[in-house]
Amino acid sequence: MSDTKSLNGFTPARKWGSGSNSTGTNQYDIKTGCAPSIFTGDLVHVQAGYVSLLPAFDGSVPTMGVFMGCRYEADGEPKWSGYWPTGTSATNARAYVVDDPFATFYLQADGSVTQGEIMQYNFEVTNTGGNTFTKRSDMGMDAASRVDTAAAVVRPIGIKKEPGNSITSAYPIVEVELLHHQLRITTTT
Repeated sequence: MSDTKSLNGFTPARKWGSGSNSTGTNQYDIKTGCAPSIFTGDLVHVQAGYVSLLPAFDGSVPTMGVFMGCRYEADGEPKWSGYWPTGTSATNARAYVVDDPFATFYLQADGSVTQGEIMQYNFEVTNTGGNTFTKRSDMGMDAASRVDTAAAVVRPIGIKKEPGNSITSAYPIVEVELLHHQLRITTTT
């Protein structure tokens, strides 16, 4: 599995620490006409009271969490979806977001990662869109972007323990934490 590059965004893993893990989501408003599309597993942030796709994947913009789908009304009918189609004209649009600052996620790397990089380096995230059929993101960890500063989005804290995935895999699935979370920052700008 992890010897094949198949980026599919962030998948909730657990809550860091000893607290119970509800893997719960909270709802945030989506502005009608919001663009671009947002897929399950995408990083999102809140700006001017509305959730949208994170505009930069280098750590310069804090994230609110991971998009897990949405509900909205279009043409008088309620709709539920695993992704928000770009430019959708809707009312009562809400995004479901895993927004716990201590949640961790599984994310596939787009290249090899070494054991020495776990908990030692931070990484940016890649994004080229998503899949409208599966409604999944195509975000992944940019293995070539390793830095030892805070100028990144995620920090790998371990390797997903499943058959076929290991630190020696060509495209390992790593467990990551979000570095710059909107609920953990002290400034509002």
